[in-house]
Amino acid sequence: MTVELETLVEQDFDLVFGRVAVKRGLLTQAQVEMCVREQDRAAANGAPPPIGQVAVRLGLLDAAQAASVRGAQRYGALRIEDRLFGNLACRNAFVTREQVEDALLEQARCYRRGAARVPRVAELMIAGGLLTTQEAEAVLRAQARLFEETVCATRPSAARRSDGSPMVVRNYERFAVRDAEALCRWGWRVLLVGREGVACRVVDLSEGGAQLEAATAGRRGQWVRLQLWVPAYDRTLPLWGRIRWARPVDGRRRMGIRFVAVRGAARRVLASLAGSPELRAAGSSPFRGLEPSRA
Repeated sequence: MTVELETLVEQDFDLVFGRVAVKRGLLTQAQVEMCVREQDRAAANGAPPPIGQVAVRLGLLDAAQAASVRGAQRYGALRIEDRLFGNLACRNAFVTREQVEDALLEQARCYRRGAARVPRVAELMIAGGLLTTQEAEAVLRAQARLFEETVCATRPSAARRSDGSPMVVRNYERFAVRDAEALCRWGWRVLLVGREGVACRVVDLSEGGAQLEAATAGRRGQWVRLQLWVPAYDRTLPLWGRIRWARPVDGRRRMGIRFVAVRGAARRVLASLAGSPELRAAGSSPFRGLEPSRA
């Protein structure tokens, strides 16, 4: 179970895109490597595009094929998380192994039929009367704790003040990015894949974290899953983080987020933003106007 969680947290989304495209016969390994080299050249100029975008630009994939690969990526992450959910539900004797496999099979059928939204195993079990909402939430909270243990197992202990509270040590310079926004979920809901979440304004950003503002906020210590959008790149960056502080400011809530397990394209984009004020350009966010939901 720990190995699966490490796979989920540490995956490089561009790398996974290439693997899925090769497995589906849409790209060869040589073509993926060509895309990576092109991506590296673009990164030298401060603007590394997603590998799928590179493949389309080079004429190796069309837009529909690239979208199908991204969909398969999301489905793969969903399956890892839902199998973990099923394992924990079995361990707590809420359901049987056969019931978990039946739910996973139904989920796979929905995906193969091209359903607009693939249901989660928890949803299928609740709808089938196998789990109560309270039992499902208990399993998700246990899953979030397991995730936290997995991510923190190799991280050094944080420095602390004399009163025992964590000391925030800034290793990176902060900067403002005009019109940058993020879609966030925190608490045990970080393990639910999808676009549901709270739309946040990015007050400032660094290679190691972000300050976000929204109508509501999580609590210090909670895990956060966010999709960061920066106008210069016209793409969303999937990131994980932890809330270091949260407080009210002018009738809204602000949170300080420290990123964890930043890899691949996300690391390259954050580094290029830090080094290039020109990239912090204005733009229109795809999340703007989204009504905040409870996280």
